[in-house]
Amino acid sequence: MAVFSFLGLFSPLAVSPRCFIIFETEKACLLQNPYSDLPPQAFWKSGVVEADKRRWPEIYPPIFEIGPQTAVATAGSCFAQHIGRGLRGAGGNFLDVEPKPEGMSEEEAVRHGYGLYSARYGNIHTARQLRELLEDAFEIYVDERHFMTRDVAWFDALRPGVEPDGFATLDDATEARRAHLLKVVELALEMEVFVFTLGLTEGWIDRETGRVLAMAPGVIAGDFNPARYVFHNFTFDEVYADLVEIRRLLNGINPNVKLLLTVSSVRLVGTASGDMFWRRRPIRNPFYVLRRGTWRRHMRRWTTFPPMKLSPHGPRPRPPLPQTGARYGPKWWRGRWRCFCRHMGCGHLRVEALPV
Repeated sequence: MAVFSFLGLFSPLAVSPRCFIIFETEKACLLQNPYSDLPPQAFWKSGVVEADKRRWPEIYPPIFEIGPQTAVATAGSCFAQHIGRGLRGAGGNFLDVEPKPEGMSEEEAVRHGYGLYSARYGNIHTARQLRELLEDAFEIYVDERHFMTRDVAWFDALRPGVEPDGFATLDDATEARRAHLLKVVELALEMEVFVFTLGLTEGWIDRETGRVLAMAPGVIAGDFNPARYVFHNFTFDEVYADLVEIRRLLNGINPNVKLLLTVSSVRLVGTASGDMFWRRRPIRNPFYVLRRGTWRRHMRRWTTFPPMKLSPHGPRPRPPLPQTGARYGPKWWRGRWRCFCRHMGCGHLRVEALPV
């Protein structure tokens, strides 16, 4: 008896790597192994290379769906923005508790942080920022130490970009933040699904207050003082603990809310970690730090939507625009919007209606 594996030198048969072939005189039989009966999505060739790139079947098993009347709120960074924009344009129930003032142009509205998310918190890049926002909101806590100046204008260091020209006085700035926190409470009470896009693990902490700022002082307003402001890169344990606390805070005021985590697909444009940029880029993303298996085992009714690295044209995204790589094209976003709608049960939405 001559016995050969499919890895042998002389095998005229085109066989699958899922099995071994034994030649026994003129017979060939298949040996069963742990890979023999796995579905197509378990393999790179059948699950990725040969998959329908417009549908990506089986890429994501949702634990809840978004129905016609499901109240959806968004926060975080880029992908949450596009989910909100897509829901609004496609006829979904997108919550916006701080809409633009009547008569304001769309261009000015975006410039002042209206309509980007469900409230005017601006980008929330880290889980710690969201946790601290909820803590402040549920206590209506405003600390004057979190306001900075540029020339004669005052800026909220926790969301400095929402008023690009700043406030005339410190009282105006603190009152605006207090009104914003009340709206965040309103949002937490109304939401049924909360889409949060994890953007970064890097941030700047104010040693005096212990708070994470939206960006380093000196970028929009204020002066950078290295004795007061320190760079911090959040670990897995810190990100996980923050998400657990976010769940506790939200469930304390709204027991039925469900969280859908996504990950930012916009590439990092700079790092203050001291590492060479290219070595730093893959690990700065919290989806690499947040081990999805750990999260899914311990967070019931909270889930993740993974295919941010997928594309309608293949398993990798379209190349970013030159220089910054900060944006992807409309076709790239539409592909993700279609994938999101199919897997989240959004068949009632106008899937092709994603504004760009």
